[in-house]
Amino acid sequence: MGSRHSSLQRSVSLEMPRRIVIIGHGPAGRTAAGYASLTDRNAEITVLNASEHDVYHPCSLPFAIGGHVDLDAIVEEVHYRKVRLLNRTRATAIDPEARTVSAVGPDGEEMAFGYDALLIATGSRPVVPAAIESTDRPEVLTLRTPHDAAAIIERAGTARRAVVVGGSAIGLELSSELAGRGISTTLVEAETTLMPGRLDPDMSSAVERHLGADGVDVVTGCPVTAIRPADDDRAVLVRAGDR
Repeated sequence: MGSRHSSLQRSVSLEMPRRIVIIGHGPAGRTAAGYASLTDRNAEITVLNASEHDVYHPCSLPFAIGGHVDLDAIVEEVHYRKVRLLNRTRATAIDPEARTVSAVGPDGEEMAFGYDALLIATGSRPVVPAAIESTDRPEVLTLRTPHDAAAIIERAGTARRAVVVGGSAIGLELSSELAGRGISTTLVEAETTLMPGRLDPDMSSAVERHLGADGVDVVTGCPVTAIRPADDDRAVLVRAGDR
């Protein structure tokens, strides 16, 4: 019995730990990393996080732009015991045959990570419809990260007019906060209701009235087709239809 037991111990101790690579450190990536470390205590878990921040709370970004909270307050550090978190490390390629992930580190160094299990949890990103022309202008911004919010705050310091394209929850909040800063703000949504698929027409109308009371001009059912410079070198929206 003793000899058989010691042989089993040697077999277990010589078994290679499972390599788990997670791409992305949003809510899904963080949850997966935490549960993986609990369910397989011997696993080597590596998280590739393109962001410079361990964690940030995207729903708070509009309120930071409005000046209600500081940007630093929506950023947190995460301390894992058995997870290697690599910030500012962007995955660039996956080789399923070799089971490796290629990545670029903070200083541009190329890196490779072998895996036995791979989870892609990169989350969402702002979508600029392909039909919109000329979005490569400094005053055309998207909102997803604290860095994006900082750029909007800087522009908002001197802006007189703003157009928010997209009537999502973030778009609604951002419009209200920009108007609260004294900026003439227009919210444009391609569908006929705000938060399409989530609000019925009655609720959408109620939200539109609330935004109007905040000073936001809401335009629905009007897709954006182009962004072009005006005479004063400010961007304007050219919208489909006759509105």
